[in-house]
Amino acid sequence: MTQPTAARLLDLARDDHAHIADRLDNELVGWLGTTRPGGRPHHVPVWFAWDDPHVTIFSLATSQKIRNLRANRACTLTLDSGDGGNDIVILEGHAEVLPEGARRGSEGSFAAKYAPHVEGGMDGWAGQFPIPIHVTISRAIAWSKPGGQLRYTVATG
Repeated sequence: MTQPTAARLLDLARDDHAHIADRLDNELVGWLGTTRPGGRPHHVPVWFAWDDPHVTIFSLATSQKIRNLRANRACTLTLDSGDGGNDIVILEGHAEVLPEGARRGSEGSFAAKYAPHVEGGMDGWAGQFPIPIHVTISRAIAWSKPGGQLRYTVATG
């Protein structure tokens, strides 16, 4: 299965967009926000690969996030704040929970990002987290203070 072609969300010629992309490429952990069927929020740390405007995450089949996303595809991915709370990245999008073994093209970048952090290689890790989650990002919200001046960015697709 090939990933659908979509317009990029970020314009890497812009410093603020390039900064967002750099954080998404290099941060190891993001917080996936979903909504439980009863309406309560649910946030969990996840590993992810960014391929503008998509995020790939893998999960256990029985996880709460999978149950939540099957009931409501809307989600967020938020990075831990950097620079003492002055470097924030929040992504909003809609997830598609794929069948076990399905592929969307971001697996290579995911493996490249995380292989150095996995003992025993990615094959064993993939056996533990076999369900791909493909998120199409529709909006990025970020703020940072380069040089002490607040820079607020909203990118929409």
